[in-house]
Amino acid sequence: NKSSSTPQIAATEKGDVYVVWNDKNSKTGDTEVTFRSSNDSGISFDDRKKITGGKSVSSPQLTTTEKGDVYLVWVDKNNKTGESDIEFISSNDSGKTFSHIKELRGGDTLSFSPQIAATEKGDVHVVWVDKGTKTGDIDISFRSSHDAGRAFDDRIKLRSNNLLSFSPQMVATERGEVFLVWTDINSTTGKSQITYKASHDSGRTFERAINLNKDANILSNYSSPQIATTGNNSVYVAWVDNNQIEFSQIL
Repeated sequence: NKSSSTPQIAATEKGDVYVVWNDKNSKTGDTEVTFRSSNDSGISFDDRKKITGGKSVSSPQLTTTEKGDVYLVWVDKNNKTGESDIEFISSNDSGKTFSHIKELRGGDTLSFSPQIAATEKGDVHVVWVDKGTKTGDIDISFRSSHDAGRAFDDRIKLRSNNLLSFSPQMVATERGEVFLVWTDINSTTGKSQITYKASHDSGRTFERAINLNKDANILSNYSSPQIATTGNNSVYVAWVDNNQIEFSQIL
């Protein structure tokens, strides 16, 4: 009597495999964040774990490290008020047990599209979109932990003003770099752009935002950015260019 959706997967070199997804009760409509792990390269899996449940939990994301840290984030929506929070939980024993849930963002906001990245040395970074339920402002918000998720720094607002920001993506390195991309839409002109921002001190401070398609065609609509990095400071970004008079292409 359950329907399952939005699976996410992560794995390590030593053979740990982790899967998280949403389960929805077809009778009550309640949803759960569900987790399973394997420590033998996917040959067998531990029993299913219910991480959390409620009327409306969604968008689970996970990341892991070689030493057995597992980090999860998801959206928890209050169906009465319409507000939604970003929730976080961690495991330091390869998914066998989990910590208490931490609320990374609450209050009078609609928070969604969380993404998470982590490093072996214990840095955990979470980025998401905030929409003010009263103002309608849409921002990119970021928080980081430097002790394997036990405590988090204060929230940093990476983007605001007259831009509508969506679809954040993020990668992090062991040397302390954090690289982010997202889509900005000018609320006045409707023009979109792919925005990039970097930190070189494990997310404590960020450089100024860079528009990656500054000289691009005004008739194009840019969306769905993705980002990857290597250990030698190379960063790669791809996105969709939906040209209004020609065709869609990957840049």
